[in-house]
Amino acid sequence: MKLSFENRIPRWDEGLPLGNGILGALVWGNADDFRISLNRADLWDLRRSDTFSSPKFNYREYVRLARAGKAGMGEFASLFDAPYNLPFPTRIPAAALRVLSDGDLGTGEFSLDVSRAEATVRTSSAEVRVFTDASEKYGRILVSGSCRVQLLPPSFAQTAEKSEVVRHPLSSLGYPPCKRFAKNGGEWFVQEISGGRAYAAFLCKKITGDGAEYVFDVRPLTRGEEEAEEHFFRLLKALETPYVTAIRPHAGWWKKFFSESRVSLPQEEKNLARLHELGEYFLACCSRKNCPPMTLQGVWLADDGDLPPWKGDYHLDLNLQYSYASAFKFNHLEQGECYTDFLLSLRPAAKKFAKDFFGADGYILPGVMDIEGNPMAGWGQYSLSPGNHPWNCLGLDEWL
Repeated sequence: MKLSFENRIPRWDEGLPLGNGILGALVWGNADDFRISLNRADLWDLRRSDTFSSPKFNYREYVRLARAGKAGMGEFASLFDAPYNLPFPTRIPAAALRVLSDGDLGTGEFSLDVSRAEATVRTSSAEVRVFTDASEKYGRILVSGSCRVQLLPPSFAQTAEKSEVVRHPLSSLGYPPCKRFAKNGGEWFVQEISGGRAYAAFLCKKITGDGAEYVFDVRPLTRGEEEAEEHFFRLLKALETPYVTAIRPHAGWWKKFFSESRVSLPQEEKNLARLHELGEYFLACCSRKNCPPMTLQGVWLADDGDLPPWKGDYHLDLNLQYSYASAFKFNHLEQGECYTDFLLSLRPAAKKFAKDFFGADGYILPGVMDIEGNPMAGWGQYSLSPGNHPWNCLGLDEWL
């Protein structure tokens, strides 16, 4: 199955989605000047409000203030709603690639081959093919014709112009400008984030007979700039394998995935069949063994100068349940395990939240949480509720 669009895709959230469970890419823009928005599923700013360590941040106080009616609403809001108004914790947009060709302005085609998770952009002067490798976990680009590819960092250092409850400008995180490096025809940048941590984004290049090949990646760092340079040279080494060779095991992975189950529908229901295949495709892009399960925007994020809607967090409600409801039913065991492994890994956090907030033994995860299972608050009736757990337990029981 293929999706095709003429000339331009105007918004990031309408872009062609590519993903391998950890690295996400959105292809969008004008055919002769488009972006590949890059994100990584485990890239988070995990700073938290001091409110969460307050002795009043618990269910007993929650009930007391609720029963006080209007007299308690101010304090209730400051304890259980206001922490979500901070820009963190949040997922962090990682980088973008800008691809410019010398084609006729505004003419071209975007297409996505769902069966092998490969995007193609064509203009009168160039063809650009992109995929995020299913096994190697980085991304590849093949350029035929006249085309230039640039690595762009997010606009963390720009002056904030607005502050909204669920959308904050990237500058609200207060990060310093990134450090940029170039070597052997490639480039990378290192971006410091919160908690003394950093990540790097990479673009490596090899000239070919009729164009060029690229490898791109995003990677959290534990040893700083030295580690980034080491990874850059590993990516350069990967370019020794041509694109057309590297895509074969990638396409084989997707062929196996789609062969794990089959749904047959009458011809008049072709749109429903198309929707089912797209749903399977999104599931596999966002869920792989040993990777975090999908958040509100999967492995993708906004690319508009702001933090992601609702910070790209985990909503343990229908947002997530509908995303995984088909995993075991359609024999996509790896994708189902991605979620159940995550739940089991959060048992220490769930036990702590049950004790600290509810004063209860057992395991409770908040309805809205970060990647470590910590509460994020915001509309406390919902964000702190354990009402999602019957479904979580059903998923665990189905698998275990």
